[in-house]
Amino acid sequence: MKRLAILLTSLFILFPLSAYETDGNVNVRLSDNMIRLINESIEKQDTQEEEISWWQREIEKADISYDLYLRMPVTYNTTTIGIGGGFNIGVKTASFKFELYTLGDYFLSPHGSNGGVQSLDFMIEPGMMFAWKILEVWRTRTYIALDIGYFMQFASLPWYPEEIFLAENGVMLRPKVMTEIVIGKHYDMSIGIFYQFPIYPDYSGYRGFGVMFAVL
Repeated sequence: MKRLAILLTSLFILFPLSAYETDGNVNVRLSDNMIRLINESIEKQDTQEEEISWWQREIEKADISYDLYLRMPVTYNTTTIGIGGGFNIGVKTASFKFELYTLGDYFLSPHGSNGGVQSLDFMIEPGMMFAWKILEVWRTRTYIALDIGYFMQFASLPWYPEEIFLAENGVMLRPKVMTEIVIGKHYDMSIGIFYQFPIYPDYSGYRGFGVMFAVL
């Protein structure tokens, strides 16, 4: 657009000068036409830029994102601590993230007990995450996010310790708040808190809150 404006301005300056000696009236008409053409070109360019939607601008700035993180959920009515981690990969724009993930947790007290009910209890969950950036201050970016996944509880019984079976399984929702600390490209870190709850079936054992730490 700048090149077009410069070109039209040059024609506006040079062309009337060459016509000045032949007819002053023509010179005036040509100058007005040049100004009109320049204004129309600028307005057309501005209109085209306005026609680009905010979503198109977001897509143009999209990039691949990934997170490798550790997490610690507190479940079974806050009686059991889990140790786990996961991996996310997807796409991020200036304001959003869309990522697929897989995570797993190992519970130190199986089924919230000391092994009397179960001798082993761990969970695997694939799913997808949507995040929206709500705040950006200096080198920090804060997101609110939601995981939607399919959790699978694997357990074993004390009288059959060598057999692992699929127990509870279903749809998990996990709202989160995460704050990223921008250190450098591919070397960011993130801390966050979450609350998870199975919705189908409503399995209260895996309902609880937790914290997470990620290396991006």
